[in-house]
Amino acid sequence: MSSSPSLLAVAPPSPLQQFRRFGLRVTDLSDQLWCEQRLALSLARGKEETPEMKQGKERHQALHEEITEIVRVRPETRADIWLLHFFNAWAALVQLQQQGICREIPVFGYLGELWVVGVIDQVQSNEDHRLVLSDTKTRKKPSLPTLAQKRTTQLQMMLYHRLWSQLAQKPDPYAVFEAISLPVDVEASPSFVAQLSEHALPSPKPFEMLSHTLDAFGEALPLDSQMFVSYEWQQDHSLLGIDPFSFDSRWLEQHLCNSLPFWHGERSPLGVSHQDAWKCRFCDFANECPVRPR
Repeated sequence: MSSSPSLLAVAPPSPLQQFRRFGLRVTDLSDQLWCEQRLALSLARGKEETPEMKQGKERHQALHEEITEIVRVRPETRADIWLLHFFNAWAALVQLQQQGICREIPVFGYLGELWVVGVIDQVQSNEDHRLVLSDTKTRKKPSLPTLAQKRTTQLQMMLYHRLWSQLAQKPDPYAVFEAISLPVDVEASPSFVAQLSEHALPSPKPFEMLSHTLDAFGEALPLDSQMFVSYEWQQDHSLLGIDPFSFDSRWLEQHLCNSLPFWHGERSPLGVSHQDAWKCRFCDFANECPVRPR
């Protein structure tokens, strides 16, 4: 009696497996709040940098250069990249302690089940001896963003706030290296270490550098619950307004909980509601979107 071969159904890779094997970016989660389907399409097809995005990056770099000398280095391996992340965070924290302000601070950690990395625009100490997170967003038109746009940025800032708070609790460095898929005895490339050694590098070994960085986070002042986003007009950098808001743990946890099924491939990406269909006018994928409200 012959038996016919059986077929085994293989599940397609999840977005996490396919596009973010080494972890999410904070902006992935904030983009997901704006429109999950747009995020899915941009992951699959790539997202071109618009002139507005380029101007926003240039403005952030200019603000960074106002308080910090930026040195160009060339990492060659993943160990080099993480050594640079740890060093940049440590150097920013040293500047924060000495000057009361720093910019472009790398943060990283688990948010629920997701490993997430990001870069905070600015941290500054206030008169209450607490640290305040803030960001500067540039606008193509001289007008403030809609509430939906503000909420996306607020979520981004709250994610930074949560990551910083966790780093201040000094997580297990072995767990960090497991999350970034590097052995604790990994070495950075000698040529890259030589570049950083000119700038007061505390340790050339990534694992030891992480320990210095976690110590610095643990010694920093506590975070204030209030954050700020400044909106500028791209044309002349004039201030359009400031959006103050407070950390909302419940709202953040709700979004993270809603985000997980998409990243694990447990459901298809969701589109916007009919109420938010106006967002489609600004989407590069609007004409081919399978879930666009009609």
